[in-house]
Amino acid sequence: MSPEQLAAIDPKRAKRWRCVAGPELERGEFGVTYLCTEHATGEAFACKSISKKKLRTTVDIEDVRREVEIMRHLPRHPNIVTLRDTYENDNAVHLVMELCRITLVRFQRLVYFLHVYGSEPTQAFHHV
Repeated sequence: MSPEQLAAIDPKRAKRWRCVAGPELERGEFGVTYLCTEHATGEAFACKSISKKKLRTTVDIEDVRREVEIMRHLPRHPNIVTLRDTYENDNAVHLVMELCRITLVRFQRLVYFLHVYGSEPTQAFHHV
């Protein structure tokens, strides 16, 4: 399967989102997550842009396809990030997802509890 066939992504959807213009939120092995906004509503989302150049093997491509399929089938739940849309262009596959906002204080508290409880992260989540 080629990167262009990933999860039947429709390139026309790109017009709906303004993704690359936003600030970078996170950088990973395959791509970058940007802050993006929906043109019609101005609502903020996260756009995970996965570089096609980094999808070198069939396994890499299959991993991205599987990630999209799993996210599409997850139920709506306040503790699960929702996949809003997917599209691609010549350079990348883009996954537009719900934006998770967390304050620095809450994040630092989470890191602290994970450090304290070590192998029992569920205890840390219970306290946060």
